[in-house]
Amino acid sequence: MSDEEKRRLLCFVLVGAGPINVEFGGQLFDYLADDVCKVFPDLRDFVCVRIIEAGENVLGPYSPALQDYAENLIRKRTCY
Repeated sequence: MSDEEKRRLLCFVLVGAGPINVEFGGQLFDYLADDVCKVFPDLRDFVCVRIIEAGENVLGPYSPALQDYAENLIRKRTCY
């Protein structure tokens, strides 16, 4: 399998940055980083988790401080 095909198949996209998707994205990232990449270390460079939000803010209904915290954490953790 080509590198491009691995990258395509191992890219996870979550649509919407509400509380459920932010939580799921964190759990998915932890699973991939802690479990999958330990068993298949050669795939680490191909795995990616992205959260796409149409609005301006992550976790829209919550306080601006929590929104900023979550957005910074997501930016650090979503792609290897």
